[in-house]
This record gives sequence, structure tokens and C-alpha cells, in this order.
Amino acid sequence: MSKVLWRNIYKSKVPCMYDKRLNRFSYKLLNNIIGCNLFLEKCKIRLNAKCDHCDEDSEDIMHLIYGCHNVKRVWKNFGKIINFCTFETYCTCNRFL
Repeated sequence: MSKVLWRNIYKSKVPCMYDKRLNRFSYKLLNNIIGCNLFLEKCKIRLNAKCDHCDEDSEDIMHLIYGCHNVKRVWKNFGKIINFCTFETYCTCNRFL
């Protein structure tokens, strides 16, 4: 994606983007600089990139946010709390049809 597109996404006037912490997190996410283990290993801060939670895969941003089976449980429970479909049930959820 182009820098202009990322800049427009980052500067969008979504009400929740006024929260500075969320703003900083979205900037780091879009620029691939979240302190996941893979990033820290590349910066020579960690010795290995394995996930601290599941110890199965290397912890990149996708694994950290969605790929880890422990994180999937969190998203599933969060979906139940807010009565929303999970990623796996996106196609079959009546709310989106």
C-alpha cells in the first residue's frame, strides 16, 4: 500500500482515533513496528522469535493479534460478550447476510 493511503487511514477522523494510545497503536500496526518477538529478534533485543504464549510459532504481528490459539480464545470470548460474529463464522452469521 502507498504511503499516501496509510497517511489517510492514520489521519482519518474516526471518533475513537482521538484516543492517543489507540492512535499510536494503529500507527505502529500500519507501519509494522509493534514490539512483537520477531521484530525484537531482528533488532537484536531477543534471542528467539517464538511466541511467549503458545511457544509454537514465531510471533509476528499477525500471530500476535490473531494467529495464536490463546489469542483466538480471547477474540472468541470477546465476540460472545459483545454479541458479534467471530472471524470463523463471518460467512454464516445472519448479521452479515
